[in-house]
Amino acid sequence: MEIEEDYFYKHIDQMIINSYEVLTRKKEIEDIIEDLSIVPVFLFDPSNGYPEYNEDIYLLMIDHFEEHEEYEKCQELLYTMEEHKERKKK
Repeated sequence: MEIEEDYFYKHIDQMIINSYEVLTRKKEIEDIIEDLSIVPVFLFDPSNGYPEYNEDIYLLMIDHFEEHEEYEKCQELLYTMEEHKERKKK
């Protein structure tokens, strides 16, 4: 599933927030999709369910939250990234 470049850049913040919410298990994909006040965009294909481990997605989100000085989210993503990586090995 590809999206147009201008749409991507217009919604990148929402993609990061939605992906953060799912990866840290604060929300389910379905909750975001059903919420009409949220643009349902992600940094991964939501039709596949909870995403496979992808370090690049985590690092992109961490960079984003560092730029916005949201350090608690960075810490939570680092923890979740390690946890997700360990699950992948099993």
